[in-house]
Amino acid sequence: MMERENLGLQDDTCSAAVVLARLAGPRQATLTAADAARVGLTGPPPWELSRPNVRIALYQWALATGAQFDTYRWISLIDLAAVWRELHLPEGIHEEWENTLRSAELID
Repeated sequence: MMERENLGLQDDTCSAAVVLARLAGPRQATLTAADAARVGLTGPPPWELSRPNVRIALYQWALATGAQFDTYRWISLIDLAAVWRELHLPEGIHEEWENTLRSAELID
């Protein structure tokens, strides 16, 4: 069951455990200038999560370099599954997340 699915990530630089059922980040939000800069977004505001390029950049940052807090703060499990194929993540992180999302039957 999804609420029992956990993801454990560990590499040379970080480790994290994520409970998939807790990934209930906002589906609609506007990033602040500080958040946009942290994620590496450029261009004029607004930086809306409804824009695919903003969501993808934010999710890539949160999964690859953000803290566990950032994962819970920003990522919506539904939206993660929807943009999964468009994310570019380091190989080990990509593999762990993909295996977990497949096990939870969120992606094919």
